[in-house]
Amino acid sequence: MIHSKLKEVLLLLESDEREKLLAEVRLELNTEIEQQIISRREILNNKQGACPHCFEKTYIRTGLDKDSQRYKCKSCMRSFTEYTGIWMARLRRRDVISDYLELVLEKKSLDKISRALSINKKTAFDWRAT
Repeated sequence: MIHSKLKEVLLLLESDEREKLLAEVRLELNTEIEQQIISRREILNNKQGACPHCFEKTYIRTGLDKDSQRYKCKSCMRSFTEYTGIWMARLRRRDVISDYLELVLEKKSLDKISRALSINKKTAFDWRAT
């Protein structure tokens, strides 16, 4: 019900106003994703987090891995990053995630997305499923 009313109101806007609104929404989504990662890293760096494997709060920092801080649990001896346990954990090209999400919101085809981001079409397809 709310969805249909919102759609009606948006269609009443002029095209340039709609584009401006969409750009603001995209920026807000990208900022939200980045803030989640930054806050997760700050929590772990301040020793307020826990191991995602055994949930113990005793861990140490053990270096960097592809621009993300690695941690090692003193209890279960397993390592993890701020991405462990979230949908971005196994993605290799995290630098283009926000651009990918923008293109998906614009309802671009997989071919256009893969060309725009210089990623494989299968990668674009796999990310859509996550």
